[in-house]
Amino acid sequence: MMLVFMHSPIFLLGGVKIGSGTMISRNCSITTVTHSINSADRSLGITKPVTIGRNVWIGTGAIILPGVTIGDYSVVGAGAVVTKSIPAMQVFVGNPAKFLKEVKFENVTTLACHDEQ
Repeated sequence: MMLVFMHSPIFLLGGVKIGSGTMISRNCSITTVTHSINSADRSLGITKPVTIGRNVWIGTGAIILPGVTIGDYSVVGAGAVVTKSIPAMQVFVGNPAKFLKEVKFENVTTLACHDEQ
């Protein structure tokens, strides 16, 4: 199961994989299409897949750009703009998104309860 709130456009042309248990908050944008900065080639779309791991939390208004992978159990803060991949179990915030801290689990059984195989 995953949870995606309304008003969160996901552009699928380049492919999007979203792991189980992931929560995508309101007004997030996930895009797999970009364009060349060269004006002669700008009209040609370039697709790059986005991969979002298991049990990821993407905060309200976050933007995930083409080619990004977000590792399992990571958190993307509200309003963050993710331009580069995020390793598992890390919190990233800001524009552009930057590392804030690692995700810690106080109770390992909690992790197992939310983990779907």
